[in-house]
Amino acid sequence: MIKGVRAMLLALCMGMLACAGAWAQAPVAADATAEPDAAVWGVYTRLVGKAWESPGRYTISYRWIVPGESLLETATSSTGTVQGTVTVTPGERPGELQAKSSPLPMKWVGRIVDADTIVFQRGAVPKLPYQVKYADGGFVHERVKLANGAVVSSSDSARYELSAADRQRETARLDAERRAARAAEIAAWGTYVDLVGQRWRLDIGSRPRVFEFSWIEPGQRMRVAETYLDNGGAFSTTTISRTQVPSELQVVNERKGLKTTRLARVQADGSLLFPKEGALKPGMRIARRDDGSWVEQQLKGDSSVRMEYVYTALQGAGTHAPVAAAASAAAVPAAGLAVSPAGAPGAAVPAGAPATGNTAGSHPVRVISGTGTINGTFSPGVSGIDRQGNRYDCYLLQTQPGDRWEITTQADDVYVSGLVVPQLAMVQGPDCMAGLQPVAGAKSREAFLTFNRIHSMTAGGGYYWFVPVGVPGRSYTLQVKHKPGKPGGSMAPAGAASIPVPLVAVDTGPAAAVLEDPAWRTERVSAVQAIMARLDQRTLRTQFGWQVEGERAYIQWKQYLWGRKDGVLRIVGGTVTDAGVNQSSEMTDYRLDPAAQVYRTVDSKENNEFLPLDADTLLAIFYGVDANGRPTRKEAMAIKLNPDGSQSYNGSLRYWPSDRDELAALVPDLRTRQARMRADLARERERAAQQLAEQRAQEEASGGSGIGRMLGTLAIATVGAATVGYHGGNAEQIIGGALVGATIANPDSAAASILGATAQELVTGGVSGMGAASSLAGMAGGGGGSYRTRENLALSSCAGFTESNYRQKAVSGGGDQQLYAMCGQAFEYYTMYKRAIAQGYSEADANRTYAAHQQSAEVAAGYLQSHGAD
Repeated sequence: MIKGVRAMLLALCMGMLACAGAWAQAPVAADATAEPDAAVWGVYTRLVGKAWESPGRYTISYRWIVPGESLLETATSSTGTVQGTVTVTPGERPGELQAKSSPLPMKWVGRIVDADTIVFQRGAVPKLPYQVKYADGGFVHERVKLANGAVVSSSDSARYELSAADRQRETARLDAERRAARAAEIAAWGTYVDLVGQRWRLDIGSRPRVFEFSWIEPGQRMRVAETYLDNGGAFSTTTISRTQVPSELQVVNERKGLKTTRLARVQADGSLLFPKEGALKPGMRIARRDDGSWVEQQLKGDSSVRMEYVYTALQGAGTHAPVAAAASAAAVPAAGLAVSPAGAPGAAVPAGAPATGNTAGSHPVRVISGTGTINGTFSPGVSGIDRQGNRYDCYLLQTQPGDRWEITTQADDVYVSGLVVPQLAMVQGPDCMAGLQPVAGAKSREAFLTFNRIHSMTAGGGYYWFVPVGVPGRSYTLQVKHKPGKPGGSMAPAGAASIPVPLVAVDTGPAAAVLEDPAWRTERVSAVQAIMARLDQRTLRTQFGWQVEGERAYIQWKQYLWGRKDGVLRIVGGTVTDAGVNQSSEMTDYRLDPAAQVYRTVDSKENNEFLPLDADTLLAIFYGVDANGRPTRKEAMAIKLNPDGSQSYNGSLRYWPSDRDELAALVPDLRTRQARMRADLARERERAAQQLAEQRAQEEASGGSGIGRMLGTLAIATVGAATVGYHGGNAEQIIGGALVGATIANPDSAAASILGATAQELVTGGVSGMGAASSLAGMAGGGGGSYRTRENLALSSCAGFTESNYRQKAVSGGGDQQLYAMCGQAFEYYTMYKRAIAQGYSEADANRTYAAHQQSAEVAAGYLQSHGAD
């Protein structure tokens, strides 16, 4: 009998205490807007103000009677009939609640277990314990069995979900909160907030870069790490912070100790506008594009776009996915090098024994386990090809904890940089080029007077990757030194405990044939062919350009022809001038190289290649040859097909869709522009000549020297820069325009002819201005000075340049050619300045030379700040 009563009471109480409230017979106050105290009310803070439904049971609702003091829980049937209510109030002790039911007057004491759970039981017999537990957007009401106050089992569970009406209201509330939060984020951070947590690729110069956005202090400061894509080396770091001004950000970029600070304003559409700050900090805009990428635009004075750089989401970290393959090769271990088969670290492979197949990787994997010399060559069909067109070989370094290792990598020409760039990395998997992670604690340095690279470390034991990366066709040597040691605190992190791939054993002679990933081989052929098909029969052109020699306007154009029977992509082109449309007799043919499975100009002195970067972008790699006929990498250029039909080169130079009829129709407009430019230059020439005449008169009156008159041409060089910039010239053309200004100021001087040649090269697309600076230096002459020598202002912007090496450095072919040329010119002017002091010129005359140096150094610094450099 007692059992039956207990069951009846429990059934009745379960109906009335099923955790929620809708309305009650007692008056119910409106819900308070203030959040209830979770320490007092526990799970009810999640339930109050809402109705909850359980199919076949009740609808339970919760409303405040007195906000924060008493809560009403109401159970109603599917017909809307109130089945019972429970009033909940804070208990006598912290963490306790009291519940009183109606119409059957029963009391429970609840104990808050955690933020999501509360357990009730009566003080009298029967105890009738039950718990309310919130989980996954709803709650469970269930009978429980307790032992020492803890739940040991449960039964008769009923799950309640938010009612349809409240679900709709809750969704609307959350949407409104999300929209408000989103609007606040955009107002504070603009486009930047959408870039956090992602990696973005910029194809610029010869080495693409990666930009990774992350929070330093969420909502207050973020960090942008700029690294090289090929090896993960640091390029620069940018810190973006909110200021006290709404919608204003402070952007601080730091590279090699040089900091640049700019302010950005968030616009209504989320784009960021950087106002122009003097001559070296042009206006700039950053905005998202419809295709998900984002763009950085440099602006002219009228806010039109002068140049833009496109950043695309980086797809994956590896170069290609490993595939299954099989191979065999004769194993002839080199002296001092134990080549180990998979599963037997340290055991030498007998001479002539078949090597284990490289079933997981895509190229031969060699194990280095002791002192010795290895010779290698980046050759078609042997070395792997990464997505930047580099060739690479994979070595596994087999180590014991505490062992000391040193590997010197020497190219076949130790005085040319970039032929071989080795990497010492942690083993991440069977693909040596996938996600290269440098070994912490390892050291890397350049050998004295050469470009040999030396890696050294105290190993942590296990296997590490050693990956030489370089130019196809070039050879290299690895000099390996190994000294056993004992485990200690200075060791590098431990490498892989076992070999990640079966091995192909090779000796110091020719490597085994590569088993390259078929997916990557197919991709780089089919993707290039797909882009070529889209280019077939297309004609594209540049905007108007300016040729200094002859003062002529021009347009460049090119046409693609693809789909011929021999599978060749042919590129023809020419110019549009005031004389009409001209076609060059030169053309370039690309065809498939079956050995390397890349499209290349195999019959040309420059063996250029095409590789796919993505579905819309080709990577064009240009190789020249040295005096011995060996290939030397010149540059890599990303050629992208844009949605508007245009074609971008490295995210800046752009060709626009056209045809032969339109090219012919542009001739009259070109003639008009040319006439206007010539008139502008004539006016500037006249004004500059007048200024120079006044300067000469002042110098002659005061007994000034010849060097002062010669440097007068440089003092007004900004005339040409302003003219070319006004007519839409790019960064290099504006530099050349500065030399144009110096030329037109003094057309009959020897300096003018030197400057004119350099100006022609820069304005029409060249990058080296060393001839002018060097020749001008020789024009200085005089006696001996004793005043203080001023500092070299180009040192901070021109890393690696010294007064003894700047001429060689400026034309070395490494790094960023544009910056190198500017740095070389700035150093040349500084040499002229010091020479003027040594030869006895007055301080006033020497300072005129120094002013030219200062101007050149500022140009280099401005370029570095706005463009960066490799």
